[in-house]
Amino acid sequence: AIAGVALHAIPVSSHTLDEYLAVQQRFPAPLVPPYRTATVLMGTGCPHSCFFCQSPVEFRNDSRQVLLRDPQSAAGEIAWLVREHGADAVFALQPNLVLAHLLEVYEALDARGVRGLPIAGFVRAADVARAGRDGLLGPLVDAGVRVLSLGLDIPYVTREDRYGKEFDFSTMDEAVALCTR
Repeated sequence: AIAGVALHAIPVSSHTLDEYLAVQQRFPAPLVPPYRTATVLMGTGCPHSCFFCQSPVEFRNDSRQVLLRDPQSAAGEIAWLVREHGADAVFALQPNLVLAHLLEVYEALDARGVRGLPIAGFVRAADVARAGRDGLLGPLVDAGVRVLSLGLDIPYVTREDRYGKEFDFSTMDEAVALCTR
């Protein structure tokens, strides 16, 4: 759970749990189909202030405060979705994945006997590049990460950060190269 937020008290709009899992949890995926993708809240907030981002409005949080869900709590919910509802992939709901936190979730899943589960989510190119330099991408791929939705948004015609993403063209290029290996 995220401190101060009762995540399970948030109602799922007008679907029974079985209907929601059977109908709403199917998304197109670049992985071999059919994947039954469960969406799991991993955290809220983002430390960045990209000019175009909807997250501050969507999550009503423009403080740049990041609240991460306890890895044991997230792993418990994911393991339940895998075992009880046949989920075989997860989309992590978080404005910008914290990749070190995701690795902690994978470690907690491993302790529960859930291994190799694809978890996807949104992440800035700069964070992917940093994770590559820090040696974090290899363990994440080994754990199950197959797809990351990269926020690139640095126009190829410029080397400037026009959108406030706090990274430049060469960092974007580095992230793309890491993801295409």
